[in-house]
Amino acid sequence: SAGRAVDVFQTEPSCSAIVLEAGPAAAGLTLTCAQHVVFVDVLSSVLLESQARARVERIGQRAQTTAWHLIGANSVDEPLRRAADAGVALDADAVRSVLAPP
Repeated sequence: SAGRAVDVFQTEPSCSAIVLEAGPAAAGLTLTCAQHVVFVDVLSSVLLESQARARVERIGQRAQTTAWHLIGANSVDEPLRRAADAGVALDADAVRSVLAPP
């Protein structure tokens, strides 16, 4: 289960990574033992992304933290990431407009 995986990640020095969905990862977890957050999808909500990232940037975090976004070159992720960076909520209409040919 996700709860067991989080426990292992937080308590076992040999466990150096955990994979979680942004929704559950953004729901009440404190992961101050982490130093990196890697997003493999462009999230549809700036708020959801902020919450997921904040799981490692909590009071008690002693290390510098970094968020990484894995974006495929020449993929649909590029315009979606630009829109997300601009604060555009990525609902269905916004996605269609971002992906529309120029």
